[in-house]
Amino acid sequence: MAKVISPFQIRGSIGDLTFFVNEFGQQVKAKSGPTEWHIKNKGSFKNAHRTAAEWKRATAAAQRLRVAMGSLLDGVKNMRLSGRMIAQMLKVIQADPVHDWGEREIEAGDPSVLTGFEFNHNLSLDDALPLNVENCYTVDAGKVSLQIPAFRLRKKKVLPPKATHYRLVSCMLTVDFDNRRSRQDKQESPLLAMGRQSGAPFCPEHVLASDAPGCFWLLGIKFYTMENDKPVLLKGGALRVMQWMGPACVEEVGVAEEGAQKEVSVKEEPVMQEEPVVAPLTTTTPTSTPVVQFNYVSNGQQSGNVVYQVGQQEWYGTSSRVQ
Repeated sequence: MAKVISPFQIRGSIGDLTFFVNEFGQQVKAKSGPTEWHIKNKGSFKNAHRTAAEWKRATAAAQRLRVAMGSLLDGVKNMRLSGRMIAQMLKVIQADPVHDWGEREIEAGDPSVLTGFEFNHNLSLDDALPLNVENCYTVDAGKVSLQIPAFRLRKKKVLPPKATHYRLVSCMLTVDFDNRRSRQDKQESPLLAMGRQSGAPFCPEHVLASDAPGCFWLLGIKFYTMENDKPVLLKGGALRVMQWMGPACVEEVGVAEEGAQKEVSVKEEPVMQEEPVVAPLTTTTPTSTPVVQFNYVSNGQQSGNVVYQVGQQEWYGTSSRVQ
C-alpha cells in the first residue's frame, strides 16, 4: 500500500489509481472493481442491467422533452437542468404499474410526477411573481383559463440584475415520447416594464386537443434588457410545470363537443330507485319445533320430567315435582 506525501488531499480515482484516506493517512492503491467483461457476462450484474436500461429511457425522455420545449428554455437553461430532469423522468418510469423492473416505459408511467417542477433551481415562479398563481387559474373540462391581474414587478435580489422588462408566457405542451412528436400552444403577454408602473393583465386560454394523449401546462416569466431600443433576453427566468392534463381531461373534451346534455342525462339517471321488498314476519307460518321429554327418578320415585327443544343448546323448562 503506497502512502501519498503531498500538500494537496486527493480523493477518488485518477487513471488506474484510487486515492483514499484511512487511519494511516492518505493512501493510494491500484483501481479495483469489476471489469467490463464481468459486467456484461456475469449474472450477478442483472439488477445493474435493469437499472441502466431504465436510466437510458429516462435520459432519452428528458432530452425529447427539452427539444419539444424549444424556445421556452432559452431563459432558464442551467448546468443542473439535465440531471434534474433525468431524475424526474426516472420517477415517471418507476411509476409504471404494468411492466417489470428493467422493462418499464415512459408511456405507461405517471407524468403527473413532473407537476411543480421548476426548470430554474435558483428561481421559483412564486419568488419571481408578487402574487399567488394557484388562485389565478381554473381547469374545466378540457380547458385551462388563466386570469393574472395587472401587478407591479420591482427589482429583487433573486431576479437578474440587468432586467428592466419582463414577459409572461403560458404554454400547453403535448409530447408523444413514443413517436417523437410534439405540439405547442404558446401564448405570451406583451413586453412590460419593471418598476412602479403596473403592467397589463394576462388572460390566456388553452383548449386541449381531442386527439392528444396528454399535455403539460407550463407557466413562466422571461426577463429582458433594452439595448439600442431592442429587447434582449436574459438568463435567469422562471418556468414551472403547473399541471399534467391526462387522458381523462382529453376524453372530457370529446364529450363536451359531441353533446354534453346527453352525457349529463345519462349521469343523472338513478341507478336504483326501488328498495328490495322484505316480507313481514307475520306472513311466515311458524313451524312446530320438535321436543323431547325426559323423566328422572329420585330415591326410587319419579321426581318430574324435563323438556328439551331440539336444535337448542339449553333446557328451557321443567315440570313440577311429581309425588
